[in-house]
Amino acid sequence: MDTKWKSRKNVISAVAFILGVSLTLGGMAGILRDKPGSVGLWQMKELFQGDYQHNNRFQDYMTGRFWNFLTMAAGGNLENSWWYGADSYWDGYDGGGYADIWNNDWESYQDNLDEMMDGYEELEKEWEKLRQEGANEEAEELRDEIDDYLEEIENYQKEMENYHGSRQTELTQEEKKQRAQKYHDRIKGDQNLLYVISYEDQVLYANSELLSAEGKMKAPEGYNFLLYFDGEKVRITKDGKELDIYGDGYYREENTWQETGRKRDWFVPGYLNFPVDESLKKAKIFIAAAKEPVLYMEGSYGTSGGGKYDNALYWMNVNWQGNQKLLKKEAVCFALGLVFLLLAFLSRKRGREAAAKVAGVQAGIWVECKALLFLGMLFLVFFIIKRSNQGYGLWQELTEVYFYEYGYDVANLSVYGREILRNANPVAWIILFWGIWLVWNDWKYNKKLWTNSLSGKLYRAFSLKSLNWAPARRMAFRNCGAFVGAALYAFLLLGIVIWRINGYKNILVLFLLTFCGTAVFLLLTYLVGRKNIETARDMETISGCISEIRNGNYRDMEGDFADHDLQNVMAELEDIRHGMENAVEEQMRSQKMKVELIANVSHDIKTPLTSIISYVQFLKQEEDLPEHIKDYVKILDEKSQRLKNMVQDVFAVSKAASGELPMHMEKLDFGKLLHQTLADMEEQIKGSAVSFRTETPPTPVMIMADGERMYRVFQNLFQNAIQYSLAGSRVYVTLQIEGAMAVVSVKNASLMELNKEKDFAERFTRGDQSRTDGGSGLGLSIAQSFTEACGGEFSWETDADLFVVKVSFRMVG
Repeated sequence: MDTKWKSRKNVISAVAFILGVSLTLGGMAGILRDKPGSVGLWQMKELFQGDYQHNNRFQDYMTGRFWNFLTMAAGGNLENSWWYGADSYWDGYDGGGYADIWNNDWESYQDNLDEMMDGYEELEKEWEKLRQEGANEEAEELRDEIDDYLEEIENYQKEMENYHGSRQTELTQEEKKQRAQKYHDRIKGDQNLLYVISYEDQVLYANSELLSAEGKMKAPEGYNFLLYFDGEKVRITKDGKELDIYGDGYYREENTWQETGRKRDWFVPGYLNFPVDESLKKAKIFIAAAKEPVLYMEGSYGTSGGGKYDNALYWMNVNWQGNQKLLKKEAVCFALGLVFLLLAFLSRKRGREAAAKVAGVQAGIWVECKALLFLGMLFLVFFIIKRSNQGYGLWQELTEVYFYEYGYDVANLSVYGREILRNANPVAWIILFWGIWLVWNDWKYNKKLWTNSLSGKLYRAFSLKSLNWAPARRMAFRNCGAFVGAALYAFLLLGIVIWRINGYKNILVLFLLTFCGTAVFLLLTYLVGRKNIETARDMETISGCISEIRNGNYRDMEGDFADHDLQNVMAELEDIRHGMENAVEEQMRSQKMKVELIANVSHDIKTPLTSIISYVQFLKQEEDLPEHIKDYVKILDEKSQRLKNMVQDVFAVSKAASGELPMHMEKLDFGKLLHQTLADMEEQIKGSAVSFRTETPPTPVMIMADGERMYRVFQNLFQNAIQYSLAGSRVYVTLQIEGAMAVVSVKNASLMELNKEKDFAERFTRGDQSRTDGGSGLGLSIAQSFTEACGGEFSWETDADLFVVKVSFRMVG
């Protein structure tokens, strides 16, 4: 129970840490991303209770509208005003679209033209190369592409000339008024922004009667932001309170819109270092912004059409409200994360144990896989960051706005980093944190990360230093070469794909590289495969030869093995085969000589022994012999009979070992054989100090054996049990059926301590070495020889002083 609870506490601590870090980091990143740019994290009231006007985007939008209105009041060329195109960019929702082509910068035109000319020169070089290589069809196709490209360049140059001419041509006063009126007509329907533009106290443009150019700083109902320019300075009130616009009276360029997250100076005239132009001193501008903007539409029922006005403030407010909801959710996540982090801190000991288990899992992963996973994590983070900022793409905004303004200077990396931190999706930072944490945790607990690596395993697998056997070194070198060849071929194909993706159009060169690389790789694969198959066949031959030797077949190996990897191995195996064949033949001759010697000796001993036994019988029949002479005759009779039995046993064992023992195989009832043997030895058993217990099946158990020989086997086993058992103990004789085998076991407690290392079935081995009378030491040897000659299995084992003999035969029907 304690172990389970300990494991559960480890899991709880790990989950608390994971949730705490993820929620805290995600909440903080979300707040940084979604808070208004002009509001700091410490300004909690404005952060959660402000309105859409508390951000830099609103300030930029109002600044753009103000400068356009000033240009209209002074009678200037509105289209030459940078704010004419930019005011719609700041809010991102202007229905009028971005500035027309004449509002683009001349330098960007020139840069584009230079890039187009560089592309043209590259195409010309490629066409010349194809023509020299004789690829006429491809050269002709490329020539058509070049002609089309040249026509595109010419059209672009004409467009530049028209643009430059229009910029240099001074418009008439009437044309300026027409363009100003067109701009006024486009934006006046949006009643979220009220304005009055006057010059020399004459109202030129206005979209509402609720405002006047009298300078009254009282907002109409439903409007909480007022901006008034009296020809000298700008006054701004918000929610009835006037804002400090000029501060110390100096405008600072560094507080521009790129420096987000800080209170910025309003880009309006009236500063000591930014005075009002003389032409503007007669102009007056009054602008009011709605507190709760609504969506304004217009309809053209005669043409069944319709459209939206500018509505930039409406969409700004919609976005702000959405951000407020997100900010509240992110604040809740941040608070919950802190709670979970506190819980994880309180159970940090369990957390360390969980981290150690994670490191244990990491230790079993190849370091190459870890590197690939880490790179994949970085790519995923980059992809998420690139897709951030509501579909427009933070990366696109950075490249098109920030890099255009600041350039790619390393000194400006802090600006880019700050913008990424503010605008990227919180999921990216959560993934990045856990990726770095896993690397740190792995390094903390598994110091030598490179010990478990695929490259290390490959090096050790193909290392020739660890191979002293010549065939093994050749095979490893060959496989290593094949692996290197496959890697080079893979890199070649990868390079060809990359060249093709990057626009390399010489199909002939790519085809030749692919064809030659594939041909070399296939040739290498064929050579290595053929040699490996040859070695595999040689190993199969060696395996078959070993099996033949094990089965006693010493035939010669067939085939020519010259120049094979295993040539020397097969030659050595052939020498072993010949040596074993000679040894077996020598052993057979020795065994045959031994049997013949025993048979001859037994025969030579048998004749005089028979005479001795006969004369002993004659002496026993003599009467009137002294008592001590009768004792001598008795001893001679016992010893001569023992010698006779010994000669018969030796002769029988020799015959059985040589396979020359005559056998009469027949079906026998194994149980009946046991009972018959015990019945014949009943008087001997009753006269001994032990008793027998038998257990046999009630049904016949039939085996195929020689009855006379098996009778002798059990006679010897029972005789040994009687002779060497502890006095007063019992001998257990059981017959059991084990699968298809019939097994007889004879168990007895030994009179003397048994030596586990002694082979009791060895010839002339006796259990009690101190005894000089009785058996010959051939009882178990004869029993084993006769059992095996009948096709059975004979085994023995000892357990302390318990001696067990088992005789097994396969049952027959």
